[in-house]
Amino acid sequence: MAKVSRPKLAFGGFRRGGSSIGFEIVQHLLIQSGLHCGDPVKQFFNLGIETSKITSQLLKPEWDRNNVVGCFRATPKLGKAALSRIRLFLLVRDPRDCQISWFHARHLHQGDAIASPIIEDAELHQPLNRDDIFDQEAASLLDWCELSGGQIYRYEDLVLNPLGFIQSFQEFSGFSLSRTAVDLALIKAAFFQGVIDPAEHNRSGIPYQALRTLPDAQLDALNRRFLPLLERMGYPLNRDAVPPLDFAKLAERDAIKRYIESLANQNGQRIAEIQRLQGEVAALRDMVEHMRQSIQSDR
Repeated sequence: MAKVSRPKLAFGGFRRGGSSIGFEIVQHLLIQSGLHCGDPVKQFFNLGIETSKITSQLLKPEWDRNNVVGCFRATPKLGKAALSRIRLFLLVRDPRDCQISWFHARHLHQGDAIASPIIEDAELHQPLNRDDIFDQEAASLLDWCELSGGQIYRYEDLVLNPLGFIQSFQEFSGFSLSRTAVDLALIKAAFFQGVIDPAEHNRSGIPYQALRTLPDAQLDALNRRFLPLLERMGYPLNRDAVPPLDFAKLAERDAIKRYIESLANQNGQRIAEIQRLQGEVAALRDMVEHMRQSIQSDR
């Protein structure tokens, strides 16, 4: 594959902060627009290599063949000079909600290539794993974004305004995205999950979940734990400052998206069946032609 033009662009996000969803949307936008987007971080993770140990030498081939590289949930092992030349589009989420999500999902990751021992009796506001450095990783991503002149976008805004996320990424990257890619990305980005669902990796996508649902004591404890990050990103500490959320509208949008996906899957299955039958018809035609030629040669 030919090398793509620079500058170097990266995508990152917090653990359990919607980064997988955001990166999936970005990948779709680029690939459907004839561009390239790679996820070597996931590949290294599956090999047991932590993001903090990924070096410039390991990443160089990725930027040679991709327009955007991700999905960084921690800062790779690069010096400040190198990081400053890699502009980061960072999807952030209220760290209190990231903590709630991880609380319900941490047991699902014990079979990962890099597993983290769980502290079973930990309370919600405490470290949930013995080597949990979420706070430091989030802060380092914010540092990288500021150092590189990157861009921060909130997960909460992605949920409420998917088009704003797409427009923000396009302005950040400068890429020309196809209309079809944007249309399909809007469908993909129309997601809403109001409850924790084991079938969806114990995810709950409610924006400002901690502020909306937690008892005062738990909320106060999380506020104390994450105060530096909350203040740095401008997240509110009090329930009164939570933006209004139209649950019915979001649920309706998500239902329409799932219906469209269901129709597309059914259509794909029909196309596959048509192609299979076309193959069988072609094979029968070949067989008939072979028999016809055999009969003629015997005369």
